[in-house]
Amino acid sequence: LDTATPSARPSLVDLNNLPWQIHRKQSRAPLTKAAALDQALALNTRKATTTSTATQIRPLAGSNQLELSATLDAPHSTEIKALAAQLDNNPYRIHQWVYDNIRFFPTYGSVQGAEETLAKKSGNAFDTASLLIALLRSAGIESRYVYGTIDIPAEQLMNWVGDAKTPDAAQQILGQGGIPNTALTSGGKVVSFRLEHVWVEAWIKFHPERGIDHVGGVSEGDSWVPLDASFKQYTFTKGMDVQDALPFDTEALLTAAQQGAEINEAEGWVRNVNQTAVENRFKAYQQQLKNYLEQQNNGQSTVGDVLGTTRIKINPLPYPITDPEKFKEEGYHPTSHYDICACEDGSLVIYQVGQCGRINWSKFPHVTGYRWK
Repeated sequence: LDTATPSARPSLVDLNNLPWQIHRKQSRAPLTKAAALDQALALNTRKATTTSTATQIRPLAGSNQLELSATLDAPHSTEIKALAAQLDNNPYRIHQWVYDNIRFFPTYGSVQGAEETLAKKSGNAFDTASLLIALLRSAGIESRYVYGTIDIPAEQLMNWVGDAKTPDAAQQILGQGGIPNTALTSGGKVVSFRLEHVWVEAWIKFHPERGIDHVGGVSEGDSWVPLDASFKQYTFTKGMDVQDALPFDTEALLTAAQQGAEINEAEGWVRNVNQTAVENRFKAYQQQLKNYLEQQNNGQSTVGDVLGTTRIKINPLPYPITDPEKFKEEGYHPTSHYDICACEDGSLVIYQVGQCGRINWSKFPHVTGYRWK
C-alpha cells in the first residue's frame, strides 16, 4: 500500500472543450452577404425543403404564425407574460424597458436565452434580442430576429463594451467574446468598427405615432420596424478616491505590530505580534473612513458613490422606435431574417423566409457561446 500509486480516474469532462472558457481572439471578418452567412451556417435555405419538419419541430402553442410562436430561447413564461402585460403589451414601452434595463455583455451566440437574461438583467445581442422577442410575442406582436452587420464609431464602441480606453482594447474585448469584427480606418486612424450583430424587427402600427398607440393583439400593424435594445451608451461615474484622501499608514501599522514582539531576522521568524495594537490601528482607520464618508454628499453617499457606478443612458431619440430608413443610415445593414427552434432530437433548426435548414456547428466554430441542447 505504501508503494502503490492509485490510477487516475477517467474524466467525463473534455477540458479542451468546456462550455464556459476564455475565448481566443477571433480573426474572421464580419460576413456582409446572405450567401456567405448561409454557407458559414451550413445552410442551403435558398433551396431548402420542409421534409419531415412537421415531426421534427416541437409543437408550438398559441399561434401557427412563426413570428408569434414561443421558442426555446424566447418562451412565453409566466414572468415574461406578466412583464409584457405590465408594459401594456405596447412595443414602444417593451422596447424602452429592455433598452433601459438590460446591460450588454460582449459575447457571441445564444448563451442564456430570454429567461436568464431577464433574471440577470444582462446579456449579449442574441440574448437581448431573444428577451425582446419573447416580450413582444407574449404581447401578441409579431417579431423576428435580424442578422447583419452594424457600423459603430470607435468612441461609441469603446463605451459600449465597458469603457475601453483605446480602440485596440475594445477590439480585443470583441475578439475575446467571439464577435466577428473589423476595424475601419481613415487617415491611418481607427474611426469605426463593423461587426456582426443581431437585432429585432416587429410588425407594428408605425404610422403615425411610431408605435406609441399600438396594443398587441388588438392593433393592426403596417410596417416591419427594426428595434435594437442591446446597443446603447453608458454613463460611467468614478468612485471616491479614498486612497488619496485617506492614505493608510502602513509604517505605523508595522510599528504597532512590533511593539513587544520578538523578531529574529537571521532566522526569519517573528512571534508575540502585538495583535491588540494592530486591531486598534485598523479600528482607528475605520473610524477615519466613516467620518470622511459622512462628510461627503451631506452624509447621503451610496455604495455606488464610493465604488463608482455604470448607468444606461436613456435613449436620446424622441421615440425609442425609429424610422426603418433612419435605422440604415445609422449603420445597420441587415443580411437575413431568421427564426430559430429546437427539434425533438435536440438539434437546431433555423428558419429563413419560411424555409428551414440545419446548422452544422462544426462549420461555425467561432460561435463559442451557443447553448442549444
